[in-house]
Amino acid sequence: HQYCAESAPVAIALGAAPGSVPRTWDDMQEYVANTLASGALAVGSDARTIAHALLASPIVRLSGPFAWAHRQLTLGLLPASLREAYGFSWGPNDQRRLGALLATSRRVRRWTPDLA
Repeated sequence: HQYCAESAPVAIALGAAPGSVPRTWDDMQEYVANTLASGALAVGSDARTIAHALLASPIVRLSGPFAWAHRQLTLGLLPASLREAYGFSWGPNDQRRLGALLATSRRVRRWTPDLA
């Protein structure tokens, strides 16, 4: 929520049109939904190659629990249409593991100090 307000000036400084930059979480959700619905996002072969190298290569799979958690979070939080466009499968077991990982993250977060 605060992220949207704080990141807007950065997006504008990097060349985004001021009127198109979401300033609230609701604006961000609407922006993402509209972008997905428009078909403006296309996943090509280069993007699939990079995504699989980052998330599904044998080296990543053997890198331990943090790599696994990163993969679950990244794929689980992607909209299903993008996950499918990248060629990643996602089933009920993956969804259950994501739920468990998110619940664990929330519990661990309570024990960590705030940065500010």
